[in-house]
Order: sequence, then C-alpha cells, then structure tokens
Amino acid sequence: MSVLIITDVYGDTPAIASLTRQLPAPCHIITPDIDNAPFTRGQQAYQSFVAAGGVAAYADKIAQFLHNSAQQTTPTHHPIQHVIAFSAGASAWWLQSAHLPIPIHSATLFYASRVRDHAELPSAC
Repeated sequence: MSVLIITDVYGDTPAIASLTRQLPAPCHIITPDIDNAPFTRGQQAYQSFVAAGGVAAYADKIAQFLHNSAQQTTPTHHPIQHVIAFSAGASAWWLQSAHLPIPIHSATLFYASRVRDHAELPSAC
C-alpha cells in the first residue's frame, strides 16, 4: 500500500516532507511544477499556477501519473490505496476521481473549494 499526496500550488514544501515522514506507508508526491517556485507570496504562486493551465492542467498531470502507476507490475510496486490532496490539488483530484484507472480505497481532500463547481461528478472512492 502507498499514499498519493497531491500538493497545493506551493508544491513540495517542508510541511509536505514532514507529512510524508509521519505516514506509515511509502508516499508519492504530485506537484504542479510551476516555474519560479518556491514562492513567498500566495498570489504569486496562484498566478503562476493559473498561467501554467490551472486546475485542468493539474488534473491532466494527475491522470497521467495514475495511468503510469496502473502500468506498473513489478514485485516492489506498492499500489496507491489512499490519496491526500490539498487546495488546488484536491480540486484537480476531484476532476479525475470519477475515471480512475486503478482502485483507490479512500481520499482525504483539504480545502477543495472548486469541487462545488463539479458536484455532479461521481467519485470512484
């Protein structure tokens, strides 16, 4: 079993590193990979995120990661069973959650404010 962590627009921060150290399973981290990171101001990070394609582009990146994960069949591969996603990452996850190429047991979304714009989407987990 492993955990997929989907970050907010700030990406892989010390707080994310701390979280991964505390979890009892291997972690995979997806970030928006925005140019000019790390950011010191939220508005700057968000503007760069939007310029890079926003939530839709981030959702596509998550879909690609999940597709690649579904292709892995090595004995040391730990299948993803739980997702923890934050803010823009949580909203991007929601866009993908109805069409998962792999079974996900559960997801915990923090500050997923854009989910309300897509409440009609069913979640597969």
